[in-house]
Amino acid sequence: MAKEQRGKRVPPELVEFGKVLRQLREHYGLSQHELARRSGVPYHTIHRLEAGQIPKPAFDDLARLARFFGIDLVAMGVLLGLWEPEEVPAGLDPELHQHLEQLRNLARQLSPEDQHTLAIQLRPIVSYWSPEKSALPDWFLELISPRKERR
Repeated sequence: MAKEQRGKRVPPELVEFGKVLRQLREHYGLSQHELARRSGVPYHTIHRLEAGQIPKPAFDDLARLARFFGIDLVAMGVLLGLWEPEEVPAGLDPELHQHLEQLRNLARQLSPEDQHTLAIQLRPIVSYWSPEKSALPDWFLELISPRKERR
């Protein structure tokens, strides 16, 4: 669910970005103050980004963070959900690419439980087309395993 900040809805991608930013910062052993000093992004902005409280971050701040962490700005935009990659990956049929994009967009609208159900339903398809075939696919093993108690 998206957070609210003074009546403005923060998109889930930005909330997720805040988590990724915190993980990156911690990976490099930096405090929020140190990241602010070294990247040129104000401390309060870093704090609010990590907390998922900025509905529309400033492009300059994102560019500074991308440059500091060595992340391509286009990749940062995709991570933030600001835009989708438009290129069809080399060797991928455009129609298949379109169907995969539609599936991804539909999956984003599903509840976590429905996403899990969809993942289970897709396992046989992935297993069928996978070059590495196991004796029994995961979906089948899950199907025959004892049911866990539902809460």
